[in-house]
Amino acid sequence: MAAVRIVRRDGVLRNVRERGAQVGDRLGVLRRHPWVHDVRGRGLMWGIELADPDTGRPAGALAARVQAAALAAGLIVELGGRDDCVVRLLPPLNVSAGVVDAACEILVRAVRRCAAGDR
Repeated sequence: MAAVRIVRRDGVLRNVRERGAQVGDRLGVLRRHPWVHDVRGRGLMWGIELADPDTGRPAGALAARVQAAALAAGLIVELGGRDDCVVRLLPPLNVSAGVVDAACEILVRAVRRCAAGDR
């Protein structure tokens, strides 16, 4: 009961909806990237699926490089999906708008920089 009271008191669900929409807007720019097969999410669980634009095969090696580049820039992301080709962003439910902006900027930069070497 105490946890439910805190969630209500602090507006956690409202924050999840607002920050989730923010992540969708910020990562949406990647939908046009040739190596990005899909950008999808719900609430604060988001994934960027990477695939070879010529063959459509999952790009797990590229996802691992994106993960390493993001970590080097201070952002921890996970890998999942088929062949670990989905870069997953899972911020805490109380994340701030500023942190979301910074995280998405790091992630977009990492995808663009890492994928540039695969062409």
